[in-house]
Amino acid sequence: MLTDLELTVLSIIAEGQRYGHEIESAIRERGLHQWVMVGSSSLIYVITKLQHSALIESLPQSVDQRAYGITEAGRAVLQTAIIDRLRSPNERFGIEIALAALRSLKPAQVYGALLRRHAELRAALAEIDSLISQSSTQEPTDLHAAMQTHRAAILRAEIEWLNGFMAAWRARYPASDSAPEHAADQAATAAHTALHSPTEKQNPRERAKKLQTIRRGDEGNQT
Repeated sequence: MLTDLELTVLSIIAEGQRYGHEIESAIRERGLHQWVMVGSSSLIYVITKLQHSALIESLPQSVDQRAYGITEAGRAVLQTAIIDRLRSPNERFGIEIALAALRSLKPAQVYGALLRRHAELRAALAEIDSLISQSSTQEPTDLHAAMQTHRAAILRAEIEWLNGFMAAWRARYPASDSAPEHAADQAATAAHTALHSPTEKQNPRERAKKLQTIRRGDEGNQT
């Protein structure tokens, strides 16, 4: 799984080739430094790691400058990472970084992933509400009850926000709710299968080649 900084760097490079200093500037200009810790050393480390994994490639422009571009494999892995974060509520990996990278997905992929998230949030809220109703005390100062009611309030707030965001998304992209879950599952499953193959883990170049083949087939199925 990509870290917050890896996903952010990969999504910025996916928009078009970038120099290293442009990547850091984009992170700060967009306010993403509120969610990711970035500095010269950490950025160099992430770029080197992504390059070694064949997710990005260097494009020499001059003796003292080097630009980076995303590979087809990198684009497939990026799409999978964004979809995973959109569809599954996870306290360790928030949705904000994924929202900042929505340009890398098709509208139907976004909507399908958010549908899954909406269902999981509602299921989690129903479970918490059930526990609260069964509690022997309703005192707000009870610590266990406070934890449950706080969690329920957070879930309700996100569901309310998600309802509004999904409505706005449908209005902007009317066709996005046409087989949305299939669009999200297709991208995620294909890339995950290739990414977690033992052979590809040992050989980044072979992994890149396989992901390129999968992505071409995926695009052909969606046209």
